Amino acid sequence: MKIAMIGLRGLGDGLGGIEKAVREISTRMVSDGHNVTCYCKDLYSKEDSYRGISLINVKTWHGKYLETLIYSIRAILHACKSDYDIIHIHALASSCLAWIPKYIFKKNVVITVHGLDWQRAKWGLLARQILKIGEWSSVKFSSLTLCVSQSLTMYYRMKYVKSKVKYIPNGCDFDNKNYKALDEYEKDSYFLFMGRLVPEKGVHNLIKAFNNTQTDKKLIIAGPAFDKKYEEQLHLLAKENSNIHFPGSVTGEHKLRLLSNAYMFILPSEIEGLPIALLEAASYGVCTAVSDIPTCEEVISNRPIPCGFKFSLQNLDELKTILQRSVAATPVVKALGQKLKKQVNENYNWDLIARESLEAYKLAV
Repeated sequence: MKIAMIGLRGLGDGLGGIEKAVREISTRMVSDGHNVTCYCKDLYSKEDSYRGISLINVKTWHGKYLETLIYSIRAILHACKSDYDIIHIHALASSCLAWIPKYIFKKNVVITVHGLDWQRAKWGLLARQILKIGEWSSVKFSSLTLCVSQSLTMYYRMKYVKSKVKYIPNGCDFDNKNYKALDEYEKDSYFLFMGRLVPEKGVHNLIKAFNNTQTDKKLIIAGPAFDKKYEEQLHLLAKENSNIHFPGSVTGEHKLRLLSNAYMFILPSEIEGLPIALLEAASYGVCTAVSDIPTCEEVISNRPIPCGFKFSLQNLDELKTILQRSVAATPVVKALGQKLKKQVNENYNWDLIARESLEAYKLAV
């Protein structure tokens, strides 16, 4: 099959969850003999190929509002003039334009919903309305809608009853390597957050809770800052606590060493699709504590005992209690981490996800 992927920045490491998902799925499709082209944004991608994947770097205006619009128009129009069997659009913003390939060029369109982006705090009223149109378009103008979490799938099936909606989750790698701890951070000496530094990730609440926790462990907040004002707010909250570190964006083996040697992975997000960083931490047997939003809860859910800790979204006392008590409960923390590792290994495998995606394409052709 000839497949076009639209809706991503690039295929480099550290760009985000959508980019990670597209990279892992696309490389496996190419290995299986399929032809995959990814439409990237020129600011984030400079090469013309990546491990057998063709890259088209689309020129766009770089800014909060026009960047995705200009990119999406150019990428979709270029893809429509080519002979792709499937045009696979990722996320709600680019989905707004799915009517162009679907009805004007009569293409087979598949759309993956990575989250309800209109819920993100950074968007104003007009942008939220446009993203809600993107949600509607992801069903109206696609042959098949894919959702990355069970809760998103349920939401779509209840709201758009007669539509074709399929659950295909994100995944993670399982390399079973024992990575040496970084020189500056001993194994199990720190709590870890890893992700984009944006308000909906709730890092400000994590810092506030940690500031009120009596512990010798450090808090490492790793990830790129896409919101300068928010980054400054985080550093202001942490300035009196020398145990809070901001190493910035981490990639490659540096990322894996930091991730696999954490005592606990903390994700205080207000909104997620299906957090790949959470899956990656779990794949190394790192215990997790997550906010009680459905897309995080489903990863750690198990009967009768969950595979990790959860806390109410805005309840800093609950998060503080988890941080405080986990320090004195190392055997429990380690046991939950191993239990979650097994569960994630069984349910979130990129090889299986790539095969399921190809099977889904057959439904759309």
